Amino acid sequence: IFGEKKYLRPGEDDDKLLHLLEVDSDIEGYDLEEDELDDGVFQEQDTARGDIVEMAIEEENVLEENDEDNDQIEGLDDEIVEISTSNEQVQQDEYDSEDNVPLKFEIQDNGDTSLERINFTPSDYFSKYMDDNMFQTICDSTNVKYMLLHEKPLNLTLTETKHFFGISILMSLLKYPRVRMYWAKTTRVYSIASVMTRDRYFKIRNHLKIVVDNDISEHLRKSDKLWKVRPLLKKIRETCLSLPRENVVAVDEQMIPFTGICGIKQFVRGKPNPE
Repeated sequence: IFGEKKYLRPGEDDDKLLHLLEVDSDIEGYDLEEDELDDGVFQEQDTARGDIVEMAIEEENVLEENDEDNDQIEGLDDEIVEISTSNEQVQQDEYDSEDNVPLKFEIQDNGDTSLERINFTPSDYFSKYMDDNMFQTICDSTNVKYMLLHEKPLNLTLTETKHFFGISILMSLLKYPRVRMYWAKTTRVYSIASVMTRDRYFKIRNHLKIVVDNDISEHLRKSDKLWKVRPLLKKIRETCLSLPRENVVAVDEQMIPFTGICGIKQFVRGKPNPE
């Protein structure tokens, strides 16, 4: 009943005081044995309850004496509450800005949508996050960068852009120590070498872009460290918020190890992959 408190306060703990009185009345109705009465256990409990009631009465008298002071402070408390509420609203507005994730959203029960994906292939799931519009943006931005650097067209197409990403995903699964080994005679991978030549792959990789650098202002480059991949992040975020979801979900996370040079790299002490 008391929890972490040493005594109960009238007006704040009325429910607990009533519960305490009910427990006291229940104890009086028990049929106690003679040895329990001789031990004096219940007599001590009754004495403690009497002390508690006396402390509660004294506390109530003190509160009544301070009612006038409390009335004067009420106006100040209201102002403090209004200020704190406004500060919380400002922080929430900053958190819900366009460059911050996540946003608040309501989960709507769309029913069972598994039948819609019963014939989905891995590429169909991937296209939910990376559609043709995103690949076309990458294709156009890469062509612009190559033209600005070399003053001649790269002629990168949408299909070739998809092939490039497919080859990169396959390489991450095979994990050869060197990229050139996928085209070498002894270690040649047919599904990679037959789709794109080695020099063409390196040319696309060295000029791959998601945005056109000249379209990004200097202020935005300094304020946003992820300006080079911001369109991709926005696309994935919009897709995640638009996908149907159930009311009950399970979310987990895992550290991805990274030891390269990056402005947003973090070190978390005590993790298996701290960087």
